[in-house]
Amino acid sequence: MVIAREKGREPFALRRVDVDLGPLSRADGSARFTQGKTSVLVSAFGPVQAPHDNCDGALLSITWQRRGHIPTAGCRTLTDHEMLNERMEDDETIFFLRETLQSVMLLSLHPNTQFSLTVQVLHDDGSLLSAALNGCMAALLDAGVPCTGTLGSATVAVRCDGSLILDPDAGEEKAARVIAVFAHDSQAAALVAAHSFGTFPSDRAYSQAEQLSRKAAQQIFNIMKTAYSVMKTGILNQ
Repeated sequence: MVIAREKGREPFALRRVDVDLGPLSRADGSARFTQGKTSVLVSAFGPVQAPHDNCDGALLSITWQRRGHIPTAGCRTLTDHEMLNERMEDDETIFFLRETLQSVMLLSLHPNTQFSLTVQVLHDDGSLLSAALNGCMAALLDAGVPCTGTLGSATVAVRCDGSLILDPDAGEEKAARVIAVFAHDSQAAALVAAHSFGTFPSDRAYSQAEQLSRKAAQQIFNIMKTAYSVMKTGILNQ
């Protein structure tokens, strides 16, 4: 049985992607990255003096902010157990973002300094980690931070029937057997990082998911390139 996707979306299709560079005037760099209904706002600061010496290069600090869980009519508050699980997920997210971004940032050019990224989750409708990584990369581009290349990230899910889908929404993630996030470098088209929830049924399924995400990353690269060109053109015309 073929499982249909919302609004007839093809299994290997990305939702609409929008990149807005520089929405925050007080940050050194910023970006709003939206993919379908999933949206993040990222601000970048630095380099500034680091809290402690690091002669090997700059430090990277990441702050992760979810929308506050403010009780409203008809909504329940999170239990202590749910809040603990969310904090653990947030710590894991920050670690993945920091390790992945550090692999392309030329931190050795700025010893004894620090870069800071703040990621605000505006809305989560699936593939959030990919959207956050893409938003961070876009904010670094807007800030003019030297990097070896541009990262592009995509999420692939394995459904209950074993089929693969690209860019799952929240409902599809909830029903998936495996959710995998991949990050690729635009310069070498190389796999930089991968993180999965669940176990792939076979090496072949993993390879197919990685190849699918690689093609999607190229689409992300092109969208970021267009956004960056539009921004530079606007600056030159001022």
